[in-house]
Amino acid sequence: MGAETLQKASEKNSPDAVKAFQKGQRERVSGGVCGSFGAELVEAKDSKGNQYNLCRFPDGSVMEETTLWLGPDSLLGEKLGRILRRISES
Repeated sequence: MGAETLQKASEKNSPDAVKAFQKGQRERVSGGVCGSFGAELVEAKDSKGNQYNLCRFPDGSVMEETTLWLGPDSLLGEKLGRILRRISES
């Protein structure tokens, strides 16, 4: 999840990426993980050349594809889920 998306999660209307993550849908459809949420698959590289698949949503919010796929009930997503709950409670 991008820093901008995380910051926007504290606003009244959560970004599409946050809503999709919290929904936790794990079914694959013809559009893949990103497509199943109405997002566009975007390939990105970090400064070391490592490649990542990101899902870019219509509202501009972004989440890493694997994080989105695993959802809030996974070990990886559990921490992000806790952070998002704290943000929504404040």
